[in-house]
Amino acid sequence: MRLTTLFILLLPLFAGASNHTDSPLALMTDSQPMPDDFKNYFYHSEIPVLVYLNDKLLFEGDITMTEQGQVTLMRVTNFDSTHYQKEEIRRWEKQLTQGIVLGKKQNNHPLGLMAAEYSLDASALKLYSNNYDKEKTKSRYFDVPTDTAAGLIINNDINYSGGQNSSHSSRFNSSWTSSLLGWSQKLSFQSVAYEANRADKNNFNLYEFYTQKEW
Repeated sequence: MRLTTLFILLLPLFAGASNHTDSPLALMTDSQPMPDDFKNYFYHSEIPVLVYLNDKLLFEGDITMTEQGQVTLMRVTNFDSTHYQKEEIRRWEKQLTQGIVLGKKQNNHPLGLMAAEYSLDASALKLYSNNYDKEKTKSRYFDVPTDTAAGLIINNDINYSGGQNSSHSSRFNSSWTSSLLGWSQKLSFQSVAYEANRADKNNFNLYEFYTQKEW
């Protein structure tokens, strides 16, 4: 009889743990138990958030969220500090206005959305698309303006040694770096002159000579 009573008492506890795992808090990056009073306010109010796309600010806005993790954008409030073009902002604004669900997505999402998370501490909605890796790679490089003026940098180094009763030798190192018509050029060489067995010798070494363009 005692075992039966104990089982009946523990059953609601296991059921409660299962429900907590399925709650939308499990989809938050900093999930912690919510007090009931705050939960009632949180799920029935507009929440100001920072919306990030692939870890870069997309815009600021107000959202609503249900206990099932359904997120709906009510309005965009600011995009002055965005890292994206207006066309991209409008695409995601339209999608979020229709609503999304937190968690991982299928590969056939129209905007390539792969996952969505909400951070309670930062009040941030984080979106990750299938362009995440591409944008991370691109961010490691700097874009050079296409209207950059042509230029040339020359670095020369001359060494000479010798005396009245000793052989003479000279070394000339030169490096040329230029930019022309959106292309960059590089030239690097060395010229050596010296005396050997009372005869003048000359050597020329070409180290670099190329032009390139980055896309």
